[in-house]
Amino acid sequence: MAEGEDDAMCVLDRFGEEYLNCTICQDRYKQPKILNCLHSFCKECLLKYQPSQGPVKLSCPVCRQETVILEGGVAGLKTNFPLSGIVEAFQRHEEKILASGRSSPAASERAQASLPQRSVRECRKHEGERTWFYCETCQDLVCRVCTTKTHREHEFQEIDAAALACRESLRGYLPRVGELLTGVEGALNATKNTHHLVVAAVERSRQEVTDRAMAAVAMVMDAKQRILDEIDSTEEERAKAVKEQTKSLTMLRDKMRHSLTVSEHLSSSATDEDLLSLFPIFQADLKELGDRPTTPPSTPTSFMRLLPATQPTMVDLGRLVVNTEKWKMTKKVGKWGSDKKDFDGARGVAVCPDGRIAVADMGLWTRGITFFTSDWTYEAFIKFADKPRDVASIDDRIVVADNTAAVKVYDAQRSLAFRFVTTPPGTDTKTPVNIVSVAVKKDGVIVVGDVERKVVTEHRSTDGELLRTIPTNVPPYFLDVGETDKLLLSGLDTGDVEEIDGVGTAKFTVRPVIAGEDQVSCGGVCYGEEGNFYVVVHGKESHIGHVHQYTSAGEFLGCVAQDLYDPNGIALTTRGELAVADCFSVKVYARM
Repeated sequence: MAEGEDDAMCVLDRFGEEYLNCTICQDRYKQPKILNCLHSFCKECLLKYQPSQGPVKLSCPVCRQETVILEGGVAGLKTNFPLSGIVEAFQRHEEKILASGRSSPAASERAQASLPQRSVRECRKHEGERTWFYCETCQDLVCRVCTTKTHREHEFQEIDAAALACRESLRGYLPRVGELLTGVEGALNATKNTHHLVVAAVERSRQEVTDRAMAAVAMVMDAKQRILDEIDSTEEERAKAVKEQTKSLTMLRDKMRHSLTVSEHLSSSATDEDLLSLFPIFQADLKELGDRPTTPPSTPTSFMRLLPATQPTMVDLGRLVVNTEKWKMTKKVGKWGSDKKDFDGARGVAVCPDGRIAVADMGLWTRGITFFTSDWTYEAFIKFADKPRDVASIDDRIVVADNTAAVKVYDAQRSLAFRFVTTPPGTDTKTPVNIVSVAVKKDGVIVVGDVERKVVTEHRSTDGELLRTIPTNVPPYFLDVGETDKLLLSGLDTGDVEEIDGVGTAKFTVRPVIAGEDQVSCGGVCYGEEGNFYVVVHGKESHIGHVHQYTSAGEFLGCVAQDLYDPNGIALTTRGELAVADCFSVKVYARM
C-alpha cells in the first residue's frame, strides 16, 4: 500500500470513516474549509449555510464558536489540505479495491499511478511561482517574488525550518489540553452523577412529605402542597443548572476532543507547507484551550432533606432543607515544630467542662498533652515518654491513652493520679492489647477502645476498676459517647463508622465516601446537636481530609470541611466550634 493510502487507513483506524464526512451534507468532504474552532465543512455547504460574501461572523454549525469571515467570504477561508488529501487517498484506495476485483492488472496500475505525491504549493498572489518561504510576520507561505515586494521588510524562514518549529509548538500544547480534557470529562461525569443524586433526593423528599401528609389527612394538605411547591421549584432550578452545566461541559469536551484529533493529525501527517498554512489557526485554538483553568467547575448541589416538624402537635410537615450546614475555618492553632506550643503528630482532642481544650500529640519532639484556654490561648504542656494517642476529660481531670497497656488519669494539678489496665483481674500480663481511644460518659464512666482485642471497656472513674467489656464489630480506633449510652466507633482503614447501644448491638453502620476515591479511612468522630454526628474522612490516594456530617439515623447530610492534611481526632467545643487535630496543627471551624 502506498504512503497516501497508508495515511488514510491509519486515520480511519483511529477516528473512523465519519472523520471524512462533512457534518452538514453527511457526505465526503469537497474542498473542505477550516474554521477557527478547527471544524471543517465543504465549501459549498458553508456557502449555503452563510451565503453573504461580505465581512460577517459565521457561527460553527457544530460548536457555535464564531469565525470572522473577511471580504473574500467563504472562499477566503483556508482550505484544510491535509483533510482533503486524506479524502482523496481513501477514494483512490476504494477505487483500487474495486478495480482489483473486476478489472485487468492495467486498471490496478492506473490506480497505483494515481496515488498522491508530495504537494507543491503555488503562490496565491504570483501565478506560476511556488512557495519557498514562511513569512513569520504575516504567518503565511510566500514565494521569492513576495520576499522582494510585499514582504520585503518581514521576517521569514525556509519552509522546512519553519515547519519544524511550528510542528513542535503544536505538540507542546497537546499535553496541557489533554490534561484539561481529562478534568472536564471528570467534571462532566460528576455532573451526571449529581443529576442522579438530585433525582433521588427529590424522590426521597417527595415520599417523606407524602407519608407525613397521609398521616394527618386533610388537615395537612395545605402544608403538603407548600413544601411540594418548594421541592418542585428547587428541582426545576437544579435540573436546569445540571442541564446547563452538562450541555456546557459536553460542548467543551467535544471541542477539546476535536481539537486534539485534528491537531494530532496535522502535526503528524501534514506536509510542511500544509502545516505552516494552517498553523496560526491551530495555534490560536490550542492556546485558547490551554489557557483555561485546571480546576473543574463546581457541580450543582444535590442536597435535600426534610427536617422534622418543630411542633408535632400542629399541622406542620416540617421544613425543607436544600443546603448542607456551612462551616468556615476561623483559626489554625500551632504549627509543625519541636517547641512545646508546636505539633508533630496531633491525634486526639478533648474539651473540658470549663471550656479548656486538651490535645494529644504523638510527635517525637512534641510528645505530650497540650492545654489551651477556650479561646485557644496556650496554657500548659505535659511531656510524655510514650506516645499519647487520645485524651478525654472528666471533671477537672484528664484521661490519657498512650502507647502502653495502662490508661493514665491526671489530676487538676496535671500530676499522675493513678493508672489502670483494661483486662479482667487475673489476666496474663502478656495478653496483647492496643489501647488507642478514650471517652467519658455523662455519669463519669471511662470508656476505652482496644483495637487488638476489638473491644470497648468501661471503668469506674475513681480507680479505673473494670465494669464491663463490650465486643465490637468495628475496631475502636476513635470513639465518642452520646446520649442514652450510645457509642460511636470509627474503624480507621476499615472505612466503617458504627453506632452501638449500651450492650454492643449495632444500630447502624455508615461507610463514608469521597468523590474520585476508591478507598477512604475514617478518623475521629464526635456527636453534635440533636444526635447528629461528625466523621473525619481521609482519602487514601489523594491524602486529602474531609469532615462529613450525618443525621442521628446515619444519613449523610453533607461535607462541612475539606482540604485537611492528615486529620485525626475531632471534638465540639463549648463555643460550638469543631476542633480537628490535623497532625501539624489544630484547625478550628465555626458555623457560617
